Amino acid sequence: MGKQGALGISWCHYTLNPWEGCEKISPACDFCYAWERDKRWHNGENWGQEAFRLFHRETYWEQPYKWNAEAHANRERRRVFCGSLCDVMEDRRDLDEPRVKLYNLIDACEWLDFLLVTKRPENFRRLLPAAWLAAPRPNVWLITTVESPAYMTRVGDMVEIPAAVHGISAEPLFGDISGDLEPYLRHGKVNWVIAGGESGPNARPSMPADFRKLRDVCAAYQVAFHFKQWGNWKPCEQMLGGSPGRFATVKGESIEFVDEYPKLKWFDVRDAIVLTRVADKHQAGRLLDGTLHDGVPRTGWRKRLSCARSSSMRSPKGSSTPGAGSASRPAPPGSMRTRRPSSRRWRTPGRQWSRLSLRTTPPDLYSA
Repeated sequence: MGKQGALGISWCHYTLNPWEGCEKISPACDFCYAWERDKRWHNGENWGQEAFRLFHRETYWEQPYKWNAEAHANRERRRVFCGSLCDVMEDRRDLDEPRVKLYNLIDACEWLDFLLVTKRPENFRRLLPAAWLAAPRPNVWLITTVESPAYMTRVGDMVEIPAAVHGISAEPLFGDISGDLEPYLRHGKVNWVIAGGESGPNARPSMPADFRKLRDVCAAYQVAFHFKQWGNWKPCEQMLGGSPGRFATVKGESIEFVDEYPKLKWFDVRDAIVLTRVADKHQAGRLLDGTLHDGVPRTGWRKRLSCARSSSMRSPKGSSTPGAGSASRPAPPGSMRTRRPSSRRWRTPGRQWSRLSLRTTPPDLYSA
């Protein structure tokens, strides 16, 4: 459990693990950071199909209630990643009790959005509470990991379950999934795409073109795109041939690893991409073509609050004030009306907005 700043996970504010431990089921798991951590601290005792899982004391479960109180006091929602050291949809009977405890916690903490991330979305229907399937919780986001086109079936399993947000985590990304993902984006079934490269001592490079295709298809359908990191491999600046280091030359779908900057011929420079290995993922940064992509989906509560705020500031019907329905003059073509309300109106919203703001718990703004 921890905060975003300490963990370096740019798309959440906190992490919560109802237990620790998991089992490898796909190539993205090969060098999992949680597995590496378990080997370092617990000799790998909590990893594998028959291995025990590590459970937490009651004091561990008290922290989210403090986060919820802080979010309520600041009138600002927070995102909680469940779980960074486990898979909350792992189907084991010894995990049912902490899973129910997690569900009760989610119901109680209405100012926190819980991001249930899994590589086992086929278990959502069996392991989520029946009440949630009938009436989806507004603070539950469902996310599944898709590292290559071979695992796109996970997306289909996930979107069958109703949720406030459906997202995919393409981290680490080892293939072009933009074409297979496009129908889900076009029909509004996937609302968030997180992408990134692999980090760690055994990190494998990702193709920069795959990140760019994901970014572009998300932009085409106005879907939130979040580029988390390059990982331990990043595009390399032009260097002299023979310069020492660890490099990967990408030509089409093939990757060649070398210990010095490749001496490319002039006709190879146009087609080859050279990646360089960095000691720390923070050195590679989070910029994709010089741009920081921090997209987060707009959920129902944000949209409804925006509507309530705008309606409270709208002039009464029939008023001659600009912006009052038919009384306002149309703006000239190619221009925008950007008249800002007075400071008094801005600080003292209308009655409708005030009622929403003074509630002790978040209003039920997720319903249509």
